[in-house]
Amino acid sequence: MIDKTIYSITTEETRYILGGVFVERITNQNINFLRFTSTDGHRLSLVDSKLDGLGGVDIEKGVIISRKGLSEMKKMADEGGNLKLAFTSNSAI
Repeated sequence: MIDKTIYSITTEETRYILGGVFVERITNQNINFLRFTSTDGHRLSLVDSKLDGLGGVDIEKGVIISRKGLSEMKKMADEGGNLKLAFTSNSAI
């Protein structure tokens, strides 16, 4: 999901709101999906992934994860093992 959205994150400093990926939980017919969306003003990337048994992801309004945060998450995921993501009121853990 990171690979499919990180390339379309803007690099312009003046458009900081577009400087990350918007992450939200989507529920469709009692099936939970995690959605990553990003744009640079010209390109739009959107990818959904089914949450298998992880319906506990509690993102009511969605969150924006910065390019740097996604890069670090990708490094950890590439090293192997499972990657777990949690959200507080103003942070991703």
